[in-house]
Amino acid sequence: MSTHSWIHPSLEIRESKIHGKGVFATTCIKASERLAIFGGDIMLIDEINNLAESMQDYPMQIEERFVLGSREERTSEDTDYFNHSCAPNAGFKGQIFLVAMRDIEKNEEITFDYSMVLSQSVGSDIVFTMECQCGSESCRKMISEEDWKKPELQKKYRGFFSEYISEKIEETNRTDFSKLCEGDKDPTLNKTINTLIEATEDWIVYLDADLSVEWAQNDNIAETESFGAIANMVAYYESLSSELLAKRHIEPFHRLLGESLARSYENHTERANEILTRAKEYMDARSKERAKMWYLCSSASVVTCVSIVILLVKCFYAHFYLWAGPAWTDIIIGSLFGSIGAFISIISRSSEISVNAAAGLKIHIIDGLARVFVAMLGAFLVAVCLKANLVLSMPNGLDSPRLYLIAFCIVAGASERIVPDLIQKVGGTIDAKDKVVRESK
Repeated sequence: MSTHSWIHPSLEIRESKIHGKGVFATTCIKASERLAIFGGDIMLIDEINNLAESMQDYPMQIEERFVLGSREERTSEDTDYFNHSCAPNAGFKGQIFLVAMRDIEKNEEITFDYSMVLSQSVGSDIVFTMECQCGSESCRKMISEEDWKKPELQKKYRGFFSEYISEKIEETNRTDFSKLCEGDKDPTLNKTINTLIEATEDWIVYLDADLSVEWAQNDNIAETESFGAIANMVAYYESLSSELLAKRHIEPFHRLLGESLARSYENHTERANEILTRAKEYMDARSKERAKMWYLCSSASVVTCVSIVILLVKCFYAHFYLWAGPAWTDIIIGSLFGSIGAFISIISRSSEISVNAAAGLKIHIIDGLARVFVAMLGAFLVAVCLKANLVLSMPNGLDSPRLYLIAFCIVAGASERIVPDLIQKVGGTIDAKDKVVRESK
């Protein structure tokens, strides 16, 4: 009969296959339901040696120097009979509350892993070891006061260690981030710190060797809802940066993202959002510059090639003249000069050109090439009309008709209105001539 402890009414003491007596469920119990509250006499660990031999196995450690148990054999607690298992169905909430880790079936023995409450004592020569007889597939065979330090058990029982052991785990795993410098390795993420944004004892924000934004924190730091939202935006913008930004722009952009995270850790949400806005503006501006560069370079490459062709025509003009004839030679030369007009237009209107790096390099190259080739086709149409005296005609008495044609083709290549207007006029002229012919018949 318990005098200082409490166990669930659906639990009872029976003979156990694990060891001696154990605690069993008489009905089904739901996960998270409270199973027991431990109580008893608070004793120094060394006092265990003064207890009756039959009582020395029952005290439960509650601190590095203290245990909770019964000093007299006749006042043993029901909670003294919970056996150890390496595959337990119960764990701790707080220091003395035992809860179900999962749903527990009727007649199932209630067990917890002693690593949840047991650690090395201070100021005592008592060292705890125990041969395990739980029989589970994950049985460790030997139980010791050092088991709580095992990473696999810390992960397995996270949230179910006693408060005392949880504090020891937190202190052991705690990293003083303020001591880390650029070039050091972050022990929590195993990443090299390339650019340190900011670090305190409990958290750190930095760029790693790949210039990715990294952050780490101790378990005592609770992430706020606003931090989660900002961290999500940082991850989103970072995923876009490799596609939208040139390599030289990635580091300053990621530094801004890191600064936003650092301000969020300090709970300066408004400031964090302001920096995020600046980061987005920076990315938009730099990505637009990059897309324009793709567009301009593709256009310039075509114009360069065309200029080389023009020089070749000039060098071998006599042969070209004999092959194509005088009219077609002028038309072809004029068409080639239309590309120069297109490039002049692109340069002069570069601030108005709508580009987006997200569309990719290939689209901007195709767009730039298409703009130049369309201009050359327009110049070709203008040259044909001039030579055929169709709508347009060469003024009489020109010293250099070819230069007039070239100038007109350059203007046609630069203008987006001349060619459509010309096509419309040519169509109107042809319709008018057809009408005259029909009326004459």
